[in-house]
Amino acid sequence: MALNYQYVNNDRYANGKGKLYVGLDAAGNPTKDFTQVAAPDGEAGVNYHMLLARFQIAF
Repeated sequence: MALNYQYVNNDRYANGKGKLYVGLDAAGNPTKDFTQVAAPDGEAGVNYHMLLARFQIAF
């Protein structure tokens, strides 16, 4: 049995080759372009938590 917890804190430059939203622009809309992010350095990016569980039975 395994239980894993992970907290991921990506900054505004970790945009998944332009596929992920990295913050909000000046109009308040989500943007994928880190140069358009209106938040100060250190406040933009994607943060999320993951909880993973696995149970294995071997015969």
